[in-house]
Amino acid sequence: MKAKRTFLAVLSLACAMALCLALTACGSKIEATEEVNLTVDATAAVEAGWDGDATLFQGAVAISQDGTVLDALNASGLTYNDKSGYIDTINGLAGLQYGESSGWTYTVNGDFPMDSADQHSLSAGDTVVFTYVTEYIAM
Repeated sequence: MKAKRTFLAVLSLACAMALCLALTACGSKIEATEEVNLTVDATAAVEAGWDGDATLFQGAVAISQDGTVLDALNASGLTYNDKSGYIDTINGLAGLQYGESSGWTYTVNGDFPMDSADQHSLSAGDTVVFTYVTEYIAM
């Protein structure tokens, strides 16, 4: 009788461990990533007197497959402030800091998207350029 209880206890423990492993494996999600190119250019601010680097970032960043422009900026490691997807400040350089129409703009593959950085989806190989402008002229 004692051997039967020991066998059942070991069997129960083995089943519990197998269930735990199965649940852990199901919960593991391998997220697909893709690379996009990112440049953060503050040349206009430097020319206006900002004491910072003209190029704050330039290189490839990895984002999730359904990533946005904001995800790319976040992956750069730069500090930023966004207001509902509008990028107000990057690395301490704020909009309106160098004039009434100064601030951050961005392009994707050379085009100015008509949506905010948190809404514009990217694809592998896209090129995102954030540019600080001291005088914004609507396109």
